[in-house]
Amino acid sequence: MITTLLIALMAGLASALMFASIISGALISLLLVNLAPLPLMVVGLGWGPLGAAIGGLAAMATLGSVFGFAYSAAFGLMNALPACWLSHLVLLARPQAAASAEAPEAMEWYPIGRILLWIVIFATLVTAATLLTMGSDDQAIQHTIRRGWVQLLDAAGFASNESTLDMLVLISPLGAEIAAVMMLTLNLWLGAKMAATSGRLHRPWPDLN
Repeated sequence: MITTLLIALMAGLASALMFASIISGALISLLLVNLAPLPLMVVGLGWGPLGAAIGGLAAMATLGSVFGFAYSAAFGLMNALPACWLSHLVLLARPQAAASAEAPEAMEWYPIGRILLWIVIFATLVTAATLLTMGSDDQAIQHTIRRGWVQLLDAAGFASNESTLDMLVLISPLGAEIAAVMMLTLNLWLGAKMAATSGRLHRPWPDLN
């Protein structure tokens, strides 16, 4: 139990550091912040969702004490909550209703399709929360997105026109949703691979063919 607690705390600290790296403004921080759920998912899949929860709470407490409540809440929504819940679902199983003589204790695992559905739900929550930080209505959100694209295009040396900006503003929420789905899926896959490699993943690797 002590070992699991220490592993969970170290994973939480690593996840918090990866999430906080965005403050530096370095290019590598974009990768680190997107992989911030990974340490918690490894713990959740290898040592159980309780370990991920402990690590997530430790990370939130650390970030809250340094950067404030808003930063801690953002970490909880974007990283800790998905890591805990998805780890729980991956390891969720029940005995099969009709077990054969060759496999009397065969288990029925939580379907991969439903796990992907939960990933979409979490990605939608994260995207919606991010948009709400940009303004309280559609016009304010669109204005903030437009201003961000103008600054980004100017910094890259590209000329911007109204039609291009209108298109970018229109597709930005969808692009953010797709990116969030891809990153959560990647983190869960990597976490499962790491847990399986170490022999800690109790669920058999699914055949997706």
